[in-house]
Amino acid sequence: MPKNDSGSEKIIKRRDPWLGIFCLVLAILVFVFSRSIEALGFGDNHDPGPKAFPLGLSVIITCGGLFELFNSRINPETVTSNSTQKNSKQKTILLLLGGFLLYVVFLPLLGFALSTLVMATGMMMLLGNTLKSSAIVSIILITVIYLLFVVLFKVPLPGGVFGMPF
Repeated sequence: MPKNDSGSEKIIKRRDPWLGIFCLVLAILVFVFSRSIEALGFGDNHDPGPKAFPLGLSVIITCGGLFELFNSRINPETVTSNSTQKNSKQKTILLLLGGFLLYVVFLPLLGFALSTLVMATGMMMLLGNTLKSSAIVSIILITVIYLLFVVLFKVPLPGGVFGMPF
């Protein structure tokens, strides 16, 4: 087996297709359970109706599942047998889960914009992005969500103690 600079062995294995299969089954379940919801259509208040979200969600999950299935067949994964990498990944996962928990706790207090900016930027940095790129993507994310929910759907977002407009 080839060794890298740190002395750990490289193992090339085929990616597991189970995530893609799970996503496709989940998308089918979302679609089936949303069939009983009233018809899709815009009302007087520009509301797309209660069926729009589950249908859109099932389309997005289907695309992700198909991507994962395709990716599992095409791109093999190179894994190193170094145990410190495994511990590092576990630590990152725990930090991300802790970040989500803190986000849920601080969302009503700080408001949507500020808490999402801090959470999204921090999580992207945990995943290896720079501060600048993380902040730019977070601002774009907040803007898109604001335009979609506040402007298009007329759904207010938490303003927090600072009384931000969203």
